Amino acid sequence: METHWSTGVVRILQSKSGSLKELADLAGVDWRVAYIGQSLAGCDLRGQDLSGMDLTDCQIERAHIDANTIIDPKFDPRAGESSRYIDFIIPNEVARIVELFAKEHSYRYVAWAYKNLVNRFVFMKNANYLSDILDQIGSNPQLEALVNIGNSDLAAHQSLLIDREAEDVLIAAHREFPKYNIYALSLIAPALAAKMVRSKKSDISPLTINAIWPRK
Repeated sequence: METHWSTGVVRILQSKSGSLKELADLAGVDWRVAYIGQSLAGCDLRGQDLSGMDLTDCQIERAHIDANTIIDPKFDPRAGESSRYIDFIIPNEVARIVELFAKEHSYRYVAWAYKNLVNRFVFMKNANYLSDILDQIGSNPQLEALVNIGNSDLAAHQSLLIDREAEDVLIAAHREFPKYNIYALSLIAPALAAKMVRSKKSDISPLTINAIWPRK
């Protein structure tokens, strides 16, 4: 027995969701192609995962998006030929540290903290500021275990739009420091540098992770 088209409309009207994918599911249509040619200008798409959706002629560049909005590069108005998404696969503890960093620095979205930390890492690498931080990490067994390539607790994922310079720096750092998970290192190193500045400590090597980033 076919469902009347109005049933989908009622479901949408009763739903509190603003997710384009969920709304398409409620309407009983394929979210991958449901919005082709439909204007999304002015729509609040902040924080939404729009990956896999065909956004042809949707005026996505006029929608409200943020660093947490995931869009396939083909349709992403933020992405040019010099940028692409990279999936950061890191230990859960590293993700927790980034979340604490975001709170400490009053970031509205955690994804902004991720991007800021990567940008800081790029600056540190280009300015040859990494050596002191790497010495600190190497002298702290807990920190070194977090960024070690052998850490198997790789359950946290964060997709970031990375420009070509940042990607090149990450690739170079991976070659230079092969024993480290470079994604974890690119987050921990600048977070640690910021923590040292804020606490005015020149040596954190004797401290535990919990002393550096206490659990809330």
